[in-house]
Amino acid sequence: MIRLLIIFLFLFSFATSADLQHDPDFVKAVYIEKISRFLTWTAEKEESSEFNLCISDNSAVEKYLPRLYNDRMIKKKHVNIIRTTDFENAIDCHILYVNKDNINEAKFLKNHAVVLIGNDDGLENMGTHINFFDEEKRVRFWINPKSYKDSGIRVNHLLLSIAKIVR
Repeated sequence: MIRLLIIFLFLFSFATSADLQHDPDFVKAVYIEKISRFLTWTAEKEESSEFNLCISDNSAVEKYLPRLYNDRMIKKKHVNIIRTTDFENAIDCHILYVNKDNINEAKFLKNHAVVLIGNDDGLENMGTHINFFDEEKRVRFWINPKSYKDSGIRVNHLLLSIAKIVR
């Protein structure tokens, strides 16, 4: 239990102003980096020199990503924030933040070691690996183990222990 509490505090602690801490979109943008610590990609992606964080159109977290990741690293790699509408070229992304409008176009990426993260109700059952939701004024997330099964992505059991699992 103590181990889980330490993991939880590690995942969700971040020094920010009080106003930003209450903005769910900001919290979700922060979670992207925290969650990535518990993911392992294929050898090719793990060995790449940069971390490609891709976002689709109309992403709620887009306004916070440059502020958070311009001077930070994810998995000891410089972060490239890439806005994309062409999912054919998103194969080089480590993470692609999607929404309901484009999940069908992005589904083919789930077998290419691209973590699909969503932020709309129901996306956890539509092909995303991780989907954020709000619960009692807190940001939580679903993980769908079936969706990443054949992708080459591994999810640490500690992350699974604090997520809601799609069954």
